[in-house]
Amino acid sequence: MISVIIDSAIPFTEGVLDDFAIVKRLKGKDICPKDIAQADALIIRTRTKCNEALLKNSKVKFIGSATIGFDHIDLDYCRQNGIIVQTAAGCNAMAVAHYMASVFKKIEQHTKRSIKDMTIGIIGVGNVGGKIATLAEKTGMKVLTNDPPVALKDKSFKNTDIKTLLKESDIVTLHVPHTKEGKFATTSMVNKDFVKSLKKGAIFINASRGEIVVDEDLIEGINNKTISYAVIDVWNKEPNINKTLLNLATIVTPHIAGYSIQGKANGTSAVINSLAEYFNIDSLKKWYPEIKHKKSDILSGKEILEQIDQNYDVSTDDKKLRENPELFEELRNKYDYRDEYFSM
Repeated sequence: MISVIIDSAIPFTEGVLDDFAIVKRLKGKDICPKDIAQADALIIRTRTKCNEALLKNSKVKFIGSATIGFDHIDLDYCRQNGIIVQTAAGCNAMAVAHYMASVFKKIEQHTKRSIKDMTIGIIGVGNVGGKIATLAEKTGMKVLTNDPPVALKDKSFKNTDIKTLLKESDIVTLHVPHTKEGKFATTSMVNKDFVKSLKKGAIFINASRGEIVVDEDLIEGINNKTISYAVIDVWNKEPNINKTLLNLATIVTPHIAGYSIQGKANGTSAVINSLAEYFNIDSLKKWYPEIKHKKSDILSGKEILEQIDQNYDVSTDDKKLRENPELFEELRNKYDYRDEYFSM
């Protein structure tokens, strides 16, 4: 029987593997080398840093991360040591679209302008960014997109150069992975030059990774009015977030943009299915959790914005974080997953 360590905050995993594995559930941030010494597999989130320090003396051969990102995993080390890594790419794309729909509604209320009269610049157009582009188009916005890696692979992709996008966009939203090296590294991409290039009074949204932003440069941009409205869902040094940025930003949330019932079910099923394929557990290869949720309808952009407040109001999450920033991790781990009400 295989041995599996599971982050206890990953939903829908209780009892799923018990007939096939020796299962131990631990807090993701607390998983240490001693815990995984005899483990064959890990099912984790971003809170578990899978690097040589953690994995060196373990038996681990499979890592499944119920997240869309992989910057918490040393892929080179895993490759060199025969460790299979699977993530859940795209699992929460619709959840982020719901989050952004609420943000769009708040922007309209705050600026007294219609979203359809604005230009949005989307940086990073993968699974999530692609959904945001579709949502923005539905609401009538002019959409500019920037994603050089996608442009290299897809010659039909409309790639607006970054300087033009920043200059022309009323709203700039980021949906890039966090990458530290290479031609398209995203670490600290939102820096002084980036902020200075923004259209005066721009709205800035980050729902990708905190590490792509230099906090001090973003704060300066808010203070000098280059940025008139900032939405921050992801932070440097989580859960020890920058309190100055927290106080200056217009909307702040505890890294929950992708936290819908369906998004979490998608993420968990993706890693369980991948683990089942690797260890040849036939009955779990197509497993999906039983969840109670409402039917998602295909709606027009107008209908999405009209119905968003009765389905999800981002102000609720903003209020909880502002009142108790020290509970950042608890607000994430005990989040009441919202239900998706529209699809695209």
